[in-house]
Amino acid sequence: MSDIAKITKLLHDDSLERQMAAVIVLGELCAGGPDVIRGLLHALSSDVPVLQRHAVSALSRIGARELALCAKDSLLDPNVRLEALTALRLVVGTRSGATHGHVEPHVAEALIEIASGEDRALAQSALTTLAGLEIPAETSQSLAKLVAHPELERARFVIDQLGRRKDGEATLVLVGVVKSLDRRRAEFAAGALTGKDDAVTPLAEALLETKDTDRAWLMRNVLRPSARKVPAALLNKMLDRAMERFGAGERGWEPLLDIVRDADPEAVAGALRTLARKFEKQDQTTDAIAVWRRVCASDRATNDDRDELAALERRIGQRDQRDQRERSGRPQRRKAAR
Repeated sequence: MSDIAKITKLLHDDSLERQMAAVIVLGELCAGGPDVIRGLLHALSSDVPVLQRHAVSALSRIGARELALCAKDSLLDPNVRLEALTALRLVVGTRSGATHGHVEPHVAEALIEIASGEDRALAQSALTTLAGLEIPAETSQSLAKLVAHPELERARFVIDQLGRRKDGEATLVLVGVVKSLDRRRAEFAAGALTGKDDAVTPLAEALLETKDTDRAWLMRNVLRPSARKVPAALLNKMLDRAMERFGAGERGWEPLLDIVRDADPEAVAGALRTLARKFEKQDQTTDAIAVWRRVCASDRATNDDRDELAALERRIGQRDQRDQRERSGRPQRRKAAR
């Protein structure tokens, strides 16, 4: 049996003094290996905080990422758990040699669980640790649970983390936040989605379906720089929906129309001309004028469009003058009859 094995065996000794000595020596020797780690984790199960701290220190020295499991253990002294998180940051930074170190999924899951907990000091330390890590893509759904956390700052941190991801699952989580959570979280998520190409289609679909005008404007602001990347079939649906709402006098058509206009201004001008003529046929002259004015304000306006608008404005002006004469003539006739 090697000297390391003999010392490791002492971690299970009934004597607290021998356990303490073994923990300290193993830490000084930076002795690793599965048996050593299991023994140090056994020492952590002690209800003696001093032994727990030395075990955390030893695990840190040998670079054991099981420190995350120590920090997760609610039976440990809270200060020891904080020390484990601090040690984990050092371990990951030393091993990776980079600003954002890679960790295994089970380590990230443990940190996310701590960050969701009621102990604010531990949660903040876990969030700080997560901020310095390259979190595995498979933990996106676990992170997603934190976006609805009652503490806004925890949610904001997670939204920022999801925004840094390059996987589609994280993007869909953020789109869901924009669609359904409170305004502040939706704004954070919108900022995190800005410039993400994989967000264009799901966000455009969400804009097409939403009846919440405030959210529609929020989505529109994110999508506008990428309007030309929206699939053509989806743009056609957005244009049809915008014209349908505009024609029915409903709200929420402008954000849709803005995106389509940025991608295909000619199609928008054509759709508006069609709507204006529909209003004319229905003798809704005022509505027709409002649409023609919008057409004429665009850079796709033609002389024919301006002539159409001018003719309608003359017609409505003549009608107003005739109505005014009729109204002013009635009292005079009544007065003359007396």
